[in-house]
Amino acid sequence: ECSSGSWDSCSYLTTHNCGHHEDVHLNCVPEAPEYPMFALVNEAGDMVDSSSTQRLLLLYFGQTVCDDGFSDNSATAICREMGYAGATSWTNGELFGVQAEFEIGLDDVVCSSDSWDSCSSTTTHNCGHHEDVHLMCEVQDPDESDGFINVAADGTPSQSSTGSNGLADRAIDGNTNGDYSANSCTHTGDTTDGWWRLDFAENILIGSVIIYNRQDCCGDRINGAQVIAGDTQCGTITYVSGENRYVVECPENTFTDFIMINAAENQYLTLCEVKVLADPDVEKGPDGELLVNLALNKPASQSTTGHNGPAGLAVDGRDSGVYSHGTCTHTLESHGWWRVDLLDSYTVHRVSIKNREDCCGDRINGVQVFVGDDLCGAITYHAESSTYMVDCGGRVGTYIQIVNDNSYLTLCEVRVWGPEDPVIFKEDDEEVVTGVYDESAGFSVATCPAGMAVTGCEVVEGGIGRISGGARVDGRDCLAFSAGDTPVTARAFCAAQDLVSNPCHVGHEMKKFVTESLEGADPSLSCPGGYEPELCNVYSNSAEQLKDMGIEEQGYISLDNACAVSGCNDGDGCIISLVCRLIDAESYAAANCATCDGYICDEGYECEMADSAPTCVLTQTGCDVDKCGDGECVAVGAEGYTCNCNDGLEFNEVVGSCMPVHSRYETVYGEEALGDDAHSYAACGLGQKVVRCHTFGAPSAADGVTITTSDGISRCEARASHSNLHPVRAVAYCAENHVYTDPCTQNDINNIEYRYNAGASPHVTCPAGYLMESCIFHSPWTQDISDSSRSKINSIGSVDMNDDGSCTLSDCLVNQHAHMWCKLTAVCKKLTGAEYLQAACPTCDSVRCGDGMECQMIDDLPECVERIPGGCEVDNCGDNGVCVEDGPNYECVCSQGYHFDGETCVDVDECREDPCGNGDCVNSVGSYTCECDDGYELVHGTCEDINECLDSPCSDTERCSNVEGSYICDCLDTFVRDSSNECVCADGFENQDG
Repeated sequence: ECSSGSWDSCSYLTTHNCGHHEDVHLNCVPEAPEYPMFALVNEAGDMVDSSSTQRLLLLYFGQTVCDDGFSDNSATAICREMGYAGATSWTNGELFGVQAEFEIGLDDVVCSSDSWDSCSSTTTHNCGHHEDVHLMCEVQDPDESDGFINVAADGTPSQSSTGSNGLADRAIDGNTNGDYSANSCTHTGDTTDGWWRLDFAENILIGSVIIYNRQDCCGDRINGAQVIAGDTQCGTITYVSGENRYVVECPENTFTDFIMINAAENQYLTLCEVKVLADPDVEKGPDGELLVNLALNKPASQSTTGHNGPAGLAVDGRDSGVYSHGTCTHTLESHGWWRVDLLDSYTVHRVSIKNREDCCGDRINGVQVFVGDDLCGAITYHAESSTYMVDCGGRVGTYIQIVNDNSYLTLCEVRVWGPEDPVIFKEDDEEVVTGVYDESAGFSVATCPAGMAVTGCEVVEGGIGRISGGARVDGRDCLAFSAGDTPVTARAFCAAQDLVSNPCHVGHEMKKFVTESLEGADPSLSCPGGYEPELCNVYSNSAEQLKDMGIEEQGYISLDNACAVSGCNDGDGCIISLVCRLIDAESYAAANCATCDGYICDEGYECEMADSAPTCVLTQTGCDVDKCGDGECVAVGAEGYTCNCNDGLEFNEVVGSCMPVHSRYETVYGEEALGDDAHSYAACGLGQKVVRCHTFGAPSAADGVTITTSDGISRCEARASHSNLHPVRAVAYCAENHVYTDPCTQNDINNIEYRYNAGASPHVTCPAGYLMESCIFHSPWTQDISDSSRSKINSIGSVDMNDDGSCTLSDCLVNQHAHMWCKLTAVCKKLTGAEYLQAACPTCDSVRCGDGMECQMIDDLPECVERIPGGCEVDNCGDNGVCVEDGPNYECVCSQGYHFDGETCVDVDECREDPCGNGDCVNSVGSYTCECDDGYELVHGTCEDINECLDSPCSDTERCSNVEGSYICDCLDTFVRDSSNECVCADGFENQDG
């Protein structure tokens, strides 16, 4: 026996008087696990590590997480909080059998970045388990370390032949299972010179190759297989029984665009997985030097940010082209720029851009890449390509800028390839470089070192128009051209190409030397403002025409003359190149930006004149989006604002807009929400109802508002599918919910009722007796809203009402599809008194009164009054009479034999009136009978005397006289009765016949 749930409270005996039929069978409940803040569980409810093949149920302290407000940022932030590199995918709508056993614990998880510190959430919810989040986190490959990652999936596999359905791509499917039946191993088709190969789009620095061998049989076939990276043999595999993984190291600085695995002699080649560990942030330069990714983790910025795609995602080392993985940038506007600051001056050989792969890849077409302000080139989109390389030819700069003038700019990774060491500008003014003649090309090239510019370019041998066709400058190259077969030598004079702060574009740099070229029959060049000529060269493929043009023998024009020639052949013109030197910053500013017309300010700034000089000040953005509603926006500072509100309104700093001045309602403000699927709600207290529901920025920045009621709580909810620039906030005005008895139906009704309608052309009306206070709008497809509907929706989410008091949006969306809708919610307020009756039930025909009441028209309005029943409504007369009504009174007209006693028909006791006379009266129900005395008979209900004389009871000498109850026989006249009672003739008379 135990007095509690602890064994310490128990007592027991080791002796017994039991049989085995009394043995106890027990089912124990496992102790609930202690859950961390975030965990993943499988179909059985067990906590497990993230899978790379299946999404798992997400728990927050042992409770599920609802999808309201959940986004890719939310998924990445939670995965990183659990120690993973990021999120691979997430969804809702999946149900595990154990899911209903968990409570729902977290909702409205809104994250402005991929860090949990940027997230907000609530522990209250209005969700069902069909909205639980299932999550797959990015699993780190245990073989990856020290910057070397597995890049095998980026390659294209092939093999010498295929047997047993062992396709080449099985070796890079991410499955290391060594059982051939698992369909994850390759297999060549024959044993003669077999090989497997993996090709990459560009050269990469390979550290090692890892091979997973077959385990169910034939593992020794791997013995003697060779691993080759380009022209380099990395190693040969020696089979070890029971070993499933072989690591082959490649020599240091092994650069190649393919690896190959050769089968052992006379053996099939089977590979169950191949990993190629490479450093994606190191490349090989044109002269064999190592190039590194200069952009990795450097400060990045962009013109605008949309859809949770900040600039830093392009330089974080993660290059997934799937936007939901949180690795791609995104501008908010359909044109813009992206920039990475290299933090020093570097030589840039090329820029690699990873494009988006899950959609919209063609937006990259025409994107331009700059080193500083120097254009490297533009991208041409190819549907089959996801990575683009732009050659920058060794340009020197401190930042890289990428510009898209045609569409949204999305970059999934940007790598800037150049030598690891920054450029050190020489202190001395000049360095001379002499070129070597290339006989096959017919010219000599002298190239200035990186960080220097050509300030002098000449043909050493001279002979313009005879030996030489002149010289020209192209970037850091000085080119000297031969006029025939005579070799010529180019000599370049090089000076430090300093980068100077641009006085007309603060924060940007300009070059000390700039070069321009022009081709034509009469080419002419001059230096831009603030620069002066340093060198002018001339070249023509038709050398003879350069004679007598005032060109120096070494192929340049004296600076005393203009940089121009004329009279060149139309078909074979002249090319002039002009090198200009910056005079100084002051001269440049005076020539180019003495006023705001030439002064360039960065995004968020604008130019204004101060002390007669242009300067950049913060752009007044406070009123760029008018949040005041019914009021005038007044800018305060660079980004602030206030509102001059119309009558009846006041500026509310909490919501930043004009709000009604009132004391009847309680105002509740929801939390601000930002990002895709932003959700803000303001809940009224128990017993209250939302009487007004607002948001801001509809329908462009917000999807509008709707009113929901759950468990007696009324909420104003604002949502936004595209709210990455401006947050959304719900505002509810709450009032006590009064319940009334409907005078028309006698049912309970509220003073505030809601009516909803959703569809392609929603239309909503209030019930009879209610007035539409407001009509509000919501649709997740506000980007597709029609112009006519947009004109009816104001910035707080309200919709203009029709003249008849209804609310309509006809064809609310363009490009309407079956699953798309707009929703209208009407807030309806009950009318009072006569107004309600006239609208809801103007006559008694539409009124239902309660028990004991009846409808009567009083002053032309229906009214339920106490019902006075009619006298005959209840038939008290029964079967023995007829009820005759007199208002509330009645009288019974009773049947014969009955009489009305004031309540009903009762039997008449006819015997009370002695109707029988000479007889006994016997009363019966509704009548009576007479038992007449002798000599009487019943006539007309009474005992009447019998006239016995009618029967001639007397003799001939007698006459009959009737008396009551009998008769008398007395003698005729002249007869007298004798002593024998016979009639005899009286004295003096005699009897005669007749």
